[in-house]
Amino acid sequence: MKLIVGLGNPGEKFLGTRHNFGWLVIDRLLKDLGENLEEDWQLEDKFESELARVKYRDTDLILAKPLTYMNNSGRAVERIKNFYKLDQSELVLVYDEVNLNLGSVRLRKGGSAGGHNGVASVIHHTGSADFWRVRLGVGDEIDHRHDLTGFVLGKFKPDEQQKLSLIIDEASQLIIKSFISSDPEETTINVGE
Repeated sequence: MKLIVGLGNPGEKFLGTRHNFGWLVIDRLLKDLGENLEEDWQLEDKFESELARVKYRDTDLILAKPLTYMNNSGRAVERIKNFYKLDQSELVLVYDEVNLNLGSVRLRKGGSAGGHNGVASVIHHTGSADFWRVRLGVGDEIDHRHDLTGFVLGKFKPDEQQKLSLIIDEASQLIIKSFISSDPEETTINVGE
C-alpha cells in the first residue's frame, strides 16, 4: 500500500493558488487512475482529509487531501499513516516549491522542509523526513521572497495558466511511472523545455 498526499488549503478562496498545486496534481492523478477507481473523493473526519482509494495493478493506493490547512498537514498525514500502519517510504507528498521554476517537477526522497510549512508539519508529526516528495516548481525569476506568503497564496498568472495543464499531466504520469509502478528513483523533469 502507498499513500499519496497532495498538500493544499481547503476553501474556495484558495482554489487555483500556487499553494494548492499539490491538490491540482492529485486530482489529475485520481482521474488518470480512474479505470481502477473504487470511489471518488470522500470526506473522512477521523483523518481530517478527503480520501480516495484506488487499486492500480497489484498496489493499493490511498490518495489524500488534508483539510487541516497547509501548516497543520502533518496531523492528517500522521493519522492516515498510523491507521494503515504505513512505513515512511510508502508516503509521497505532492506540493508547491518556490525554489524551483514553474515547469520543474522533482521526485526526491528525504531532505529538509526547505522553508515549506506543510512539509515541516509532516516531518514534525511523523517524526522523520525520510519520505518521498514530488516538488512542483512555482518559482520564477522575480525575487518574491519579500512577500513569500502573498506569492504562494496568489493565483497563477495568465501566462503560467497556459503551461499549467501540461505540468499537471506530466507530474501525474511521473507519480504513476516512478512511484506507483516501480521502485522509486530520484528524478527531475522540466516540462515545456
